[in-house]
Amino acid sequence: SPCLWNESMSRFRITHNSPSCIRESDISASNCAPRLLFVLAGQSNMAGRAPLTDVHVQCLANEAVLQFTQRTDKWERARHPLHADKPWKAGVGPGISFANEVMALLPEYTKGGIGLVPCAFGGSEVARWEPGGDLFTETVRRVKLCQAAMDGTQLAGLLWHQGENDCGGDEETAAAYHSRLDRALCALREAFEEPDLPLIVGEMLYSLDQSDDDYVQASNINAAIVSAPSRLSSCACVSAFGLSHIGDRLHFDASSQEELGRRYAASWCNIVASDEMQRPPRLASTFCFPSPADLNEMDDERTMAAVRD
Repeated sequence: SPCLWNESMSRFRITHNSPSCIRESDISASNCAPRLLFVLAGQSNMAGRAPLTDVHVQCLANEAVLQFTQRTDKWERARHPLHADKPWKAGVGPGISFANEVMALLPEYTKGGIGLVPCAFGGSEVARWEPGGDLFTETVRRVKLCQAAMDGTQLAGLLWHQGENDCGGDEETAAAYHSRLDRALCALREAFEEPDLPLIVGEMLYSLDQSDDDYVQASNINAAIVSAPSRLSSCACVSAFGLSHIGDRLHFDASSQEELGRRYAASWCNIVASDEMQRPPRLASTFCFPSPADLNEMDDERTMAAVRD
């Protein structure tokens, strides 16, 4: 369907101006072992590339949110940056905002605590997440390890954001992306022995430069991501509508990462919340990724203004 920038999209505007975090001075240390585990997978936008400010450095997640550190395999209090894939680039990602929002939406269900397992790696193409790929193998290893380290944990969901590194090439290669994405996600479920594990995937930024050979297939790749819930059970896709970048047209800025995390949280809650729980309002999913034809009709300034409104 044609991409229409209209007032109906306004519900996706960012409504929170401050980071979703708690200052260390406001909480006490918690020895609570997390009951619910969430895997964070994909590439740089899941890892987080939004520059860290002093406010983010001083902020922690809810005291019941822990992280299984990416390089040292240890449980500790969650804080920015969650990922250490490329330490010199590590920044604000969606994970902490996601965890805080889930705990706010479903406090009874999450009162045992949340454990985040960061596994994303910047610049990774989907091939590295398929069976036999290095990131597939490492993610399975880390999940098994953190489950073994704590009794009574439940693998509750996989948050996925990937695709930018598969946006180059020809149409035939891009057309195969949806099957490779499905293969990677289904294989991870199988390796985790969780065939119905909730999967939340996310759209890429609408500002990707599709005139660049590296992103010429962005519209096709994003379409494969958006349609994943039609192919996979217990799967939802979150919109990137209205979100902005750090100046490179590729990576979400900090406020957008915070909002993206909240959208992931709402989508996960919509999948798992039963009638007995206090179900959060369902987010109507609006997907409006601009096609190359759309971009040809608008100059860059108008395009960027549209995706920010």
